[in-house]
Amino acid sequence: YKQSVDAFFRASEKRGLRMAAGKVMMDRNAPEGLCDNPEESYRDSKELIEKWHNKARLRYAVTPRFAPTSSSAQLKQAARLLNEYPSDENNKGVLLQTHLNENDEEIAWVSDLFPESKNYFGVYEDHGIAGNRSVFGHCIHNTEAEYQRMAQTESKVSLCPTSNLFLGSGLFELEKLESYGIDVSLASDVGGGDSFSMFKVMNEAYKICRLNDFNLENPGLGLYLLLAGPMTVIPLFLYVRGVELIGLGPTGMIFYITPTLQFLLGYYLFNEPINFEKLLSFFLIWIAVFIYLKDLYEKN
Repeated sequence: YKQSVDAFFRASEKRGLRMAAGKVMMDRNAPEGLCDNPEESYRDSKELIEKWHNKARLRYAVTPRFAPTSSSAQLKQAARLLNEYPSDENNKGVLLQTHLNENDEEIAWVSDLFPESKNYFGVYEDHGIAGNRSVFGHCIHNTEAEYQRMAQTESKVSLCPTSNLFLGSGLFELEKLESYGIDVSLASDVGGGDSFSMFKVMNEAYKICRLNDFNLENPGLGLYLLLAGPMTVIPLFLYVRGVELIGLGPTGMIFYITPTLQFLLGYYLFNEPINFEKLLSFFLIWIAVFIYLKDLYEKN
């Protein structure tokens, strides 16, 4: 419901949490009290985006539950929201989350509901909601064609091992996802599994890999999958915080320190050769930096 998502974002903002969430879009094949319609789901989602997206540490994720509970008209509205809020130099675009290829019965159902699409992933691609801002949960029973298109569209996958084992959905193929270069993360699937603990999720992911005869030669891979999201976000958060504290200009100047130290270490410590052009470039860059800093100081 729109009201519950609004309350969730409000509580997240109060606690300074990094959250991406959205109102579930669902207009068929569900209890009547939980269903909306394409225009209502678009309108409610848009209002929530305008209110919460990119506010503090929050982002909005367009959330069609999954293909069986969204009509073609509603999936087009989800694509409309993605297109209306793209990523640019100043803002991060909205995300999209939904489910894909969780079990055989669901796949057969999707095929009946969308006979014009080649496969389950094709339903999402045909409606314009595949891409590098879209995260697809489960992705267990993928065809080769689907693996290829997921990779080509740079779509993301979130594996849910505790949920898949608890519901008997099947075993994901991490080796196959890695071979196609598809970005992968781990998730609990919230109510679909039997634990909210990401350490248990990681434990079950390891077991599924072994059942599929995929040897995690690096024992840290599970931890990497678990921390991939936070490790991407933390540097961005620190950079934004730095800009808030000292301004964009001085923060940008700090980036010159590392290559300068590398330059000096290479020359003095490792006796790397240096020609006139390199030396001239080094001094010209720092002359420009000092001019900028002098101007910045005088203005402030």
